[in-house]
Amino acid sequence: MEFAFIMEAKKPSRGWLLYIVSWTVLLGFTGPRLAQAIEETPEAENNGTSGSATVLSLAGGRALGIGSIGMVGDLDYWRLDNVPAGSRLWAFVDTGGTQPSGFFQRNSMLTLFDGTTEIERDDDDGTGNGGDTSVETVLASVIAGPQLTSGHTYYLQVKHFDSGTIGKYTLSVVVTTTSSSESEDNNTRAVADTLTDATTRVGVILGRIDSWPSTSFANPDPDPDYYSIVANPGEVIFVALDGDPERDGVGTNVNFDLYRSGSLKAVISGRSSANDPKPGEGLSFTATSSQKYFVRVSRSSPGVNGTYSVMAAVHRIEPYTPDTVTSGHTADFYTLSPCRVYDSRTARVAPLNADEILTIPIGGLCGIPMAATAVALNLTVVNPTGDGSLAVWPGNLDVPDTTALSFRSAVTRASNTVVGLAADGFADLAVQATLAAGGTYHFVVDVTGYFE
Repeated sequence: MEFAFIMEAKKPSRGWLLYIVSWTVLLGFTGPRLAQAIEETPEAENNGTSGSATVLSLAGGRALGIGSIGMVGDLDYWRLDNVPAGSRLWAFVDTGGTQPSGFFQRNSMLTLFDGTTEIERDDDDGTGNGGDTSVETVLASVIAGPQLTSGHTYYLQVKHFDSGTIGKYTLSVVVTTTSSSESEDNNTRAVADTLTDATTRVGVILGRIDSWPSTSFANPDPDPDYYSIVANPGEVIFVALDGDPERDGVGTNVNFDLYRSGSLKAVISGRSSANDPKPGEGLSFTATSSQKYFVRVSRSSPGVNGTYSVMAAVHRIEPYTPDTVTSGHTADFYTLSPCRVYDSRTARVAPLNADEILTIPIGGLCGIPMAATAVALNLTVVNPTGDGSLAVWPGNLDVPDTTALSFRSAVTRASNTVVGLAADGFADLAVQATLAAGGTYHFVVDVTGYFE
């Protein structure tokens, strides 16, 4: 509900000021409206073809997928239904943040398909930062701004760029149907164009970069473009930059920086790839306070000129919460042929240390879906250097007091059990062993079934 106050043009009394302030608080005008909440959608294995793709619901034009490239050659397909004709697509694979134990690679490839026809792909234009100020990789992927000519089903494919694995990634997707034009002169924060405001939480602006006359990087960019974004604490700001909005093959290599209001130091920066026929950039950042943020678009080098478009979307993340028995749903059990999901003897150089917590991404391996709530498995402790006990628990919870397996020094010991998986959409398992006087051990996990 919106209200408009019409008052005489005179200095209000103290009572009127208190009255207006009170209604301001009651009506929620103290900050931006809460952004749309988007539930994370975990990939549903096996989604290795377009026919088995995991569906992403574009409620409000936005969606979030979470998945992993759990084995060499793994392909993840995501399906987008009823995409409006003439809309523009913005998709970002964030491989930053904390990866599960044993997964260190972050180099992704993102491809957009119209049915089976490839429209566009990218391998290294995204900034993988996991939503914070720490950049773990510049080899994440983003597809920024291609126009979709027909309104039907499209597919996004995520894979490792080469032949590796990625423990976790987040796929952010935004579809936009409108845009506005840059309003010069927007070369300072004080005159920044509004990209998103307190009520409009997604925006696209078409801008232009003119030639930088200097040939020296020592001279500052004389004409940066500033755009403002508002966000509440905990809301995610997804920013993407398209250096070729016309898709005529003449790209504009530009950079952008994200600033907090009042700060001269960039929170995080994006850099488009040189000599890229479709230069783009994308990243996400979780707001830490209710304030304005600013995107600064600038030239990547002297002599750069041309058009670009910048998109920002602000949303809240609603973590994936799989149905459980306690919520009134009965979990079904599915048997599997025994399959090895982890072996420390091949996954790492050194054995595990006592008290070290190991996180194993079970979802996506051996046919276990990301929506699995528990697994039936065989645990094996190999060649421990001392007596001890092993705890196994869902990866998003704290260490339990219970023991899954006890063992003796230098004796390989195995046990069958059923263990819950992390209910955060990644279906992780956590492991920790306590050994007398410290020590080391190897650990093997074989699965025989799962609950969903």
